Amino acid sequence: MSGSKGERAYALGAGISTASPRHFLLVRKHLRTGELAYHYCYVPPGQPVTLMTLLRVACLRWPVEEDFEFGKDHFGFEYS
Repeated sequence: MSGSKGERAYALGAGISTASPRHFLLVRKHLRTGELAYHYCYVPPGQPVTLMTLLRVACLRWPVEEDFEFGKDHFGFEYS
């Protein structure tokens, strides 16, 4: 996956269930640095989800963060 800081090469480490049937912990490992990324995921009631779907959604975080950063830099938006 390509991002603002270059290529992001991740391997899925684990999808871990929690005490709640609607919450999961997704753990990814960067293939070059070994750094772990943790995503606490919420699945709405009645919405079946696969581990691959959780991974795809977690990967959408980067474009959203880049859009926020763009808005702050170019339009003077401040988020607190």
